[in-house]
Amino acid sequence: MKTIEHFKPIVWITIGAVISLFIICPFAISLTLYFGSNYSKPLEEVIISTYRYFLWQIDFERSISDIIFLMVGGIFGYLFYAQIIAKKNKG
Repeated sequence: MKTIEHFKPIVWITIGAVISLFIICPFAISLTLYFGSNYSKPLEEVIISTYRYFLWQIDFERSISDIIFLMVGGIFGYLFYAQIIAKKNKG
């Protein structure tokens, strides 16, 4: 049972990194493109096209931002895990 406890932080870090990379990163890029285009296209269209591009294209110029989003998401995942453990130990 103790080995399962060791994997919980890894699971939370992975979940945070995946959410950050596949949800937050494309949404942030969509907002940047939307505001950069001076609202020439509807926001929904920009978001959908960005997600389609992001999920089906491998862009090595974007790899640094991908790594940053992965690291930040992993950190937030770990912080959520630490918060849950702190509440469990407190109460």
